[in-house]
Amino acid sequence: MLVISQLNSDYGSGDSRMLKYLSHVLKLQEDFKKVDFWHIGRDRNAHADALTALRSACSDVGGSRTVILGDIPTPSFEPWQEDIMCVAPSGPSWMDPLVTYLRDDRLPKDPKAAHRV
Repeated sequence: MLVISQLNSDYGSGDSRMLKYLSHVLKLQEDFKKVDFWHIGRDRNAHADALTALRSACSDVGGSRTVILGDIPTPSFEPWQEDIMCVAPSGPSWMDPLVTYLRDDRLPKDPKAAHRV
């Protein structure tokens, strides 16, 4: 909502980090004849809700697979200053149904499992 409000000039962008994102989007916007931005609330965005649930669940779950969450030091459109390599063991995980839902918009066939996702 903050970014959309900044793009629509409802809010200012005093934070230098947010100003970088705003400047980048405004530059990209020049390539289009018309661009509309609007905020979609969580109540109408199941994927955002699932990502929020995944993030909060990561700290509560043990097991062999680990998800590391952290702040991105620079805007994602800027090149990284160093190479980063992440290695995660493969195999079944409690996250697989969530990832399948987020990536493919597909729920498990079992109604109870689908309700959990």
